[in-house]
Amino acid sequence: MPGVAKVEFTGERTVVNSLSTGYATVSQEVVATNGTLVVESGAVMLDSNQRVYLRANLDFGNRRGYFTNRLGKYSELHGSVAGSAGISFGGIYAGSPAVCAAYPGQGSVTVHSSGTFTGDVSVIGNVWLQSDSFLPSGDRAGDTVVDGILRIGNAPAFTMNGLRGRGTVALNNNYVSTVVVGDNDADADFEGNVNRTSGTLSFRKIGGGTQRIGGSVAINGTLAVAEGTLLLDGEVTGTSPSVAEGAALGGDGSVERDVVFAEGSAFAVDVADGVAKRLDVAGAVSGGTVTVFAVDPGAKWSGPQCVLRSASPIAATFVRDASVGNVALSQDGTELWVEPAFSKATVLTVR
Repeated sequence: MPGVAKVEFTGERTVVNSLSTGYATVSQEVVATNGTLVVESGAVMLDSNQRVYLRANLDFGNRRGYFTNRLGKYSELHGSVAGSAGISFGGIYAGSPAVCAAYPGQGSVTVHSSGTFTGDVSVIGNVWLQSDSFLPSGDRAGDTVVDGILRIGNAPAFTMNGLRGRGTVALNNNYVSTVVVGDNDADADFEGNVNRTSGTLSFRKIGGGTQRIGGSVAINGTLAVAEGTLLLDGEVTGTSPSVAEGAALGGDGSVERDVVFAEGSAFAVDVADGVAKRLDVAGAVSGGTVTVFAVDPGAKWSGPQCVLRSASPIAATFVRDASVGNVALSQDGTELWVEPAFSKATVLTVR
């Protein structure tokens, strides 16, 4: 449809194999006025040097929906998206992450659509999410997989099941929002970064599963572990993590500020390659009675190891469950040491 400013589908249920706007030199609008646009192959190419506005309820059936777009003016999705095999956002000449970060609109798709589809959302290109009901959460199965850039838009909170991938979740507009992960009790690993360059961004872990973040978390709002387990294996700056009753924090990253454990919260010992990971806190560690447990009760490590280090004496009481051995504070109360699980009573000795 190159050179065409507007294409309108008027049927109640219009079926097409795929949809491509063509490399247009004018802004384009694709509209399904009275019903749903069924894309049987799942392929939608927003191939324009100008803005493309897709205003349609889309149904991909049992095919995975795949959106591609070129580096150029951004495109917008409006309406609702249905299907049972997930959604992917790719890009043609979408530019490097550095280019996309410097020019956030370049090669991006702005998503205003609501979602009823199930399956993973895969972000390979540059997506600006303005709808808080698009990502799978709750009864809608599927995780959010970010290998490109997922920009958070203007909504109080964006809730998802598990967060996976190696890309970046970012807020770079003057908004106030929260990334909420772990719905549907999801377990997930995210090797990427969560950050903001303007506005106020918070992070909240919900659900009974375990979410690991391997990259940096650079936010200026709250970082709250409300439920389940959050493992921080990267650098946390600009915020002080808080851990609610029944929730757990662990990892081998670093925290720039304080960590606060509520009464009845937990500290998670994560073991990799026979070594128990250690969380370093540059501020203070405080709280009530905190239970220490092993993420993997069958994990093996040798001898007592330091799993938590604070810049000042730790002001919390740590007790063990059956998945670990004795626990003790050392180094004038600035370090928490833990033994592997044992079958008979021993006394933890640290130096």
